[in-house]
Amino acid sequence: MNPSQKRVFIDLDGTLLNSEGSVSFFTKQEIEKAINRNIEIWICSGRPYCFAQKIANMIDERIKTISYNGCMIESNIEDSFNPQILEDILKLMSPESIIILKSRTTLYSNKLPVIDSFAYRDELKTYSMEEKPLIEYQNDCILKVLILEKNQYAHMKDNLMKQNLECSIAFYENLGCEITPKGINKGSAVKKVRQENDIIIGIGNDMNDISLFEASDIAVAMKNSHKQLLSMAHVITSSNDQDGVGKYLETL
Repeated sequence: MNPSQKRVFIDLDGTLLNSEGSVSFFTKQEIEKAINRNIEIWICSGRPYCFAQKIANMIDERIKTISYNGCMIESNIEDSFNPQILEDILKLMSPESIIILKSRTTLYSNKLPVIDSFAYRDELKTYSMEEKPLIEYQNDCILKVLILEKNQYAHMKDNLMKQNLECSIAFYENLGCEITPKGINKGSAVKKVRQENDIIIGIGNDMNDISLFEASDIAVAMKNSHKQLLSMAHVITSSNDQDGVGKYLETL
């Protein structure tokens, strides 16, 4: 029998990145040590490919990436939205909803400039993503939809659930949701790269990490995780501001 290979899939926001949006020196060191012990490290994020790849290269160029919640594995697009499904989603949104559609290189939104509180200004400025009005998305390949809806969150969620749309949805209570094409999520991407005898370790903190945990042999939740992730975890590590990722990798 071939020896097992450990592959560790690490979420970015609230997991690898601390509250300042950076990776500590200690955690960078532990990632490098893990790779040198033949542990394969993946960033597994809902962020765009350019963002995930930039973070990976800042730490260690041997890190691989899954981005757009599984729509891209490394530089390859796995799937994109059917135009009719996308149109059906947009019809369900209220005029107050903030809608952001993401292609590989562009953010399309009905509220420009895209709001600072979700750090998308950093993506635009640092990672060369364009910003365009929502109505211009039709000829692009859309990989992910982000809906921000605080005031009518329950109504938005109810509308999306009733329609039984052919897509994957991660809801964030009283905030909004992330939507990807049907069957596409972090877990589906992990299953695509998994090989025989792998030991899959998933580290995350929020609702779009549920599928990652389900696809993992060992699910590791940050101390700052959503309660549902904490209930699913085999291991709970320190928070993202207390080097939780680095401390866990140190034990492998």
